[in-house]
Amino acid sequence: MSGAADTKAGYMQGFREKYSFRDVKRDDLNIRLFGDVAVMTGPLTQRLIVRETGEVMEVRAFTTQVWHRSGEGWVMNTCHNAPLKV
Repeated sequence: MSGAADTKAGYMQGFREKYSFRDVKRDDLNIRLFGDVAVMTGPLTQRLIVRETGEVMEVRAFTTQVWHRSGEGWVMNTCHNAPLKV
């Protein structure tokens, strides 16, 4: 969560090359529907390992995601994570 914008390709590359995700936890989600659009907000905790160093990290954030319902189901359009103070 450096504040930099990322593309889907860059985000997925991080999964493959930079990080090994161990655990993802979501609590108290708030989901609001607006026709074929859903806005989901709530806390997110991720435990991951930095592949290059082996460092274990815990990321705590408040996330906002925007989803759109298409013929193939729900597709995420936008995701924004803001770090929570520990």
